[in-house]
Amino acid sequence: MAVLDLGYHPNIPQKRWRLTIDGAVEHPVVLTWKDFMALPQTKDTSDFHCVTTWSKLDMHWKGVSLLDLAALVQPKPEATHLLCYGDDTYTTNIALEEALKPDVPASRCPRNMAVPAWIFRSR
Repeated sequence: MAVLDLGYHPNIPQKRWRLTIDGAVEHPVVLTWKDFMALPQTKDTSDFHCVTTWSKLDMHWKGVSLLDLAALVQPKPEATHLLCYGDDTYTTNIALEEALKPDVPASRCPRNMAVPAWIFRSR
């Protein structure tokens, strides 16, 4: 199976890892790795479709759902999209309506966000 990426592999010690959620939210947060991993974990089975045209079916995922992160920060009514920045210089966006579907795990952030049934960047 091919692994394609930007060629930049940041070395981020867990002590320095942070997930910042800010912008059009009621309660901006900065989560450490420990904070993030203490959030509820959700399991899902879904298909992985890569932008490079290969797929892997019935992938088992476990992680923090974006629904749980949204409940923590409470997006404001005017919020329409998420903009995700990775330490590897990658950015992507997704409509909030799509991001808040129950099968979207956030556990692969900040490198990438896995959105079942979407074509997304793989790492």
